[in-house]
Amino acid sequence: MVGDQRKIDNPRFVLLDLLRLFAALMVLGFHWLFRGHAIGMQITDYPNVAWIAAYGYIGVDWFFMISGFVIAWTAQGRSASAFAIMRFARLYPGFLAIMTITFLMTLSYDWPLQSPDWKDWLANTSMVAPLFGRPFMDGAYWSIVVELVFYGWVFLGLATGLWVHRVTIAFLWLALSVANMTWLKSDVVRFLFITDFAPWFIIGMMMHDIWKRGVRLEVLVILVTAFLASCLTLAFQVPTLAREVGVAPDMLLLFSLNLLGLLLIAAAINIQSVHAGLARWSMYAGTVSYPLYLFHQHAGYMLIDRFAPLFGAGIAFAVALIAVFCIAVSTALLIEKPLRPLIIQKLLGFINRVQIGLRWSNALHIK
Repeated sequence: MVGDQRKIDNPRFVLLDLLRLFAALMVLGFHWLFRGHAIGMQITDYPNVAWIAAYGYIGVDWFFMISGFVIAWTAQGRSASAFAIMRFARLYPGFLAIMTITFLMTLSYDWPLQSPDWKDWLANTSMVAPLFGRPFMDGAYWSIVVELVFYGWVFLGLATGLWVHRVTIAFLWLALSVANMTWLKSDVVRFLFITDFAPWFIIGMMMHDIWKRGVRLEVLVILVTAFLASCLTLAFQVPTLAREVGVAPDMLLLFSLNLLGLLLIAAAINIQSVHAGLARWSMYAGTVSYPLYLFHQHAGYMLIDRFAPLFGAGIAFAVALIAVFCIAVSTALLIEKPLRPLIIQKLLGFINRVQIGLRWSNALHIK
């Protein structure tokens, strides 16, 4: 059809993929146009747009809301082992490829602000390099650790059968997060229960419950309370941000962007059909957003500062954007796409063989 005007149902929530890409671009803008220069990691400055780019970090919180919904959706009907395999296949191949490219790029650029060695690379293959006393290869990786902790709790819920009580779990998690933020102030609780980011995950989880089972009063109350808690969390983060970059964001604008993310995600979930062409492009957007997010920060700093003295700040930004998109697309299409189904197939097959072996062992023992 001319223009491909057909409409299709929205089984994958394809508009969420577009939001993922938009959120990644918000974070990219925050780093390249504001934070990089503000903290001395990027020489090139963009003073005309820095004021609005300073709010781009809210894109990470949009990611967490989307993740809360998507993980609740993908976990339903799956065993703990199947869930873990699906998450590993989704995250690890792209991460390993992008981390290695960043490592090699940093070595070749001879960046004075970070000089990794092979021990740093090896520690980063774990995705949790600071646990081994080594820095992340790129500062953006901290949020992947937050996601991994969230996945770990979902895995535990599936393994124990407690995931069916996820609304109750969300309520208790939210109460603990607010208590730790305002009263307990325990670093252990903060890390184990990712209390700084729990409100956004909980918002996504409650959105999934409403989408699946309809509006229920207790779920709606938890969602609204989680949103208010997320605003409180943003307010608590402002002094730290101000110390780091020297600028305190406008709270009203920050809360408005937080609400905008919630509304856009809710709309993306509930739109029932989209044009086939838009659905196709949104799948590409969702595929590329993860490697783009992983690769953009340090690579962008290096590329912009390399090309800005030669061509100006604007062209340097465009060159860096094209370069990181090319790497992200190549990683998504040449590494993630072919490896993901292969990894899932091999790991599921291994789990099945182990389970069959255990059943035979038990049967023989009984006899």
